Amino acid sequence: SVYGPALAIAAVSELTRFLVFKYYLEGRRTPGDAVSLGFGFWAVEAILTVGLTALLVVINFSVNSQYVNAVNMTLSGLERLFVLPVQLLLSLISLYALKSGKYVFIALHLAVNGTTGLLVAAGFAPAVVIAIMGAAALVCCGVIFKLYSSPTLTQSKTDI
Repeated sequence: SVYGPALAIAAVSELTRFLVFKYYLEGRRTPGDAVSLGFGFWAVEAILTVGLTALLVVINFSVNSQYVNAVNMTLSGLERLFVLPVQLLLSLISLYALKSGKYVFIALHLAVNGTTGLLVAAGFAPAVVIAIMGAAALVCCGVIFKLYSSPTLTQSKTDI
């Protein structure tokens, strides 16, 4: 039950990335375009998941829930911060898959979404899950720097 929604989100996100790269960015598919697309995905998710929630907290502010909301909003903000490198990496991987024809790498999105949901469903404390996401974000940063200069991504034109 955890991987069902994760699969749906991953499928929609990856299909969207593929369509943007395939049709909208045709002729100018660069690593910089992938990073820009990753920032866009991250920003939209941040607004929809944390931004609107923060707005509702401010609108419905009560003294009794002040501490809980501050902790929840801090954890939510950290979670969004740690997801940024993941979104950037997923966009770079999508571009790499499109240029190389190796679409199996897109399964990484399912693994990331599903594993996070699985940790929450297993009863891990939110702070522990976010700490694990922070470690994953550091790993993603390393992979981003390596993949960004990949010869496959820096090719000027490919037949796709």
